[in-house]
Amino acid sequence: MAAGSVTALAQDRQDRQDRQDRQETQGAQRRLWCGTRAGQILLIDDADQPKARVRQVYEGRDAVLALAARPDGGVAAATSGGAVLEFSADRLAHAATSRPAPLTPLTPLTPLTPLTPLTPLTPLTPLTPLRPPASLTPPSRHAGWVWAVASAPELVSCGDDGTVRAPAGVLAELGVAARALAVLPDGALVVGTADGALHHLARGGQAGFRVAARWQAHAAAVTGLAVSPRGLLASCSEDGVVKVWRGAELRYAAPARGDFLTSCAFSPDGALVAAGYDGQVRRVPWP
Repeated sequence: MAAGSVTALAQDRQDRQDRQDRQETQGAQRRLWCGTRAGQILLIDDADQPKARVRQVYEGRDAVLALAARPDGGVAAATSGGAVLEFSADRLAHAATSRPAPLTPLTPLTPLTPLTPLTPLTPLTPLTPLRPPASLTPPSRHAGWVWAVASAPELVSCGDDGTVRAPAGVLAELGVAARALAVLPDGALVVGTADGALHHLARGGQAGFRVAARWQAHAAAVTGLAVSPRGLLASCSEDGVVKVWRGAELRYAAPARGDFLTSCAFSPDGALVAAGYDGQVRRVPWP
């Protein structure tokens, strides 16, 4: 489907709202955002059909590691370059439909007039060396790859530096690389880390969030988290397993498929899909 591994999935926010307004409850989700390790952002239309339509709306140099749909129909992307990129719906629509304009022939240049010799410059007084700042990393930028991004409702992200950040600064420090992030209905956060653990972050504490609970969820790094319409939490991992939780209680574990999983997502009717390093997006059967 994509030129490179599928690394991120997100349900289109406008599609979800439209379906809720129409009170639709049947069928899988129709529009999905998809990110790839090759730096592409794809929009998948009719995702519940055997032959879905795939449109590329962006391509960059850095891998797209996570996506979060914006309320205005746009999307935010976390990248391996340490940045969080935001795209409005207008920008994405233009990127999906625009084509390069034909080049206009250049007008021949007028011959240049010879320059008058310059007056020799007066030597400059040596500058006093500047003291380097304590940190060259802006508060909203991670030191390393950004692995996940979400709206809580402010934009939050987590990354290799083990921090959870908002544009204003650090919200929590976990001490281990953070690979996945989800927002619960009550506004709390769940963060998956490289050691296979899940961390429940409740609002409070000096930085804005505190670790209220931690449990071992997988045998390898947690790579994706998603919240169902009923408030259940799904997690996927490099161990190839998708699990469904209610709080810290395990409700279901899908059999391993033998390949690393990179992302998972729920549809409005509760259907669950997962993506892997093989570039495929598959529906996960669960009760």
